[in-house]
Amino acid sequence: MGFGLRTNILGIPFDVLTPGEAVDRGFQLMGSGGGRVVTPNPEIVMVCRKNPEAREAVVTADLILADGIGILKAAKSLGRPLQSRVLGVEWTFSMLARCAETGKTVFFLGGKPGVAALAAEKAAERFPNLTVLGVCDGYFTDDEEV
Repeated sequence: MGFGLRTNILGIPFDVLTPGEAVDRGFQLMGSGGGRVVTPNPEIVMVCRKNPEAREAVVTADLILADGIGILKAAKSLGRPLQSRVLGVEWTFSMLARCAETGKTVFFLGGKPGVAALAAEKAAERFPNLTVLGVCDGYFTDDEEV
């Protein structure tokens, strides 16, 4: 999908956004039924060069954020600078903060058993107004149930 201007680094199209704009776009995705957000760093870009399935998963995401200074340096050296890096963890915390402020609910999905529950617990501690709708580890067998 993308949201406008993108810059290509070794075959990966990164959205040209500030961290604040990336959160705004994340909320736009939420308001339109959701989407996939990825935050590739240089290591992930290199994996994508060798693994077509990984590349497809990244390039078809709705929002592709530059996670790492190496991505910024590569973009600058190619004459296509990005506005700034958008670290995945910082973007996630900003999204959770905005959800807490606006009353949006969140659901934690993935990881080994207990990881999603622990992440939800830590998020609720950090953002007291956050409403956690539920949690599920990444080992579910029934997509409909999730």
